[in-house]
Amino acid sequence: MISKKIKRAGVFKRLNSDPEFQRRRMKGLHSRPNRPEKLLGRILEGMYPSEYRYTGSGDFVIDGLIPDFVNINGKKKVIEVFGETYHDPERSARPVVYRSTEHGRKKTFAKFGYDTLVVWTKEIYLGGGQGRLTLRRKIREFHEDCSN
Repeated sequence: MISKKIKRAGVFKRLNSDPEFQRRRMKGLHSRPNRPEKLLGRILEGMYPSEYRYTGSGDFVIDGLIPDFVNINGKKKVIEVFGETYHDPERSARPVVYRSTEHGRKKTFAKFGYDTLVVWTKEIYLGGGQGRLTLRRKIREFHEDCSN
């Protein structure tokens, strides 16, 4: 009964839009980079040293969403790591919320002037040198895009 009253009062919606609440929530969950985020972080650091910072632990919040990597040198660019089982409506065992899809994230961040690159875990784990070259090319095209 209390839960229903809280939901009706919009408490969760208000809290989810509060950056300080999101930061504390992620800290409470002991959020840290997972394996694909660590691998992408190494690739980004090798390609663009000190250009992108990991913010997936709740350091940076945009409209209640916490991007994985944000450019810290003036470009409004966000890089997200998406796992197929959580973000892909075709492969997920549960319904995927629109804001968790690739299109939903890009649209939400674009409202605030951010350009978004989504890197799927299958792209990170794609074997061989050709897979790494393809991923690096995708990141380079995104980073060097002159529109942002």
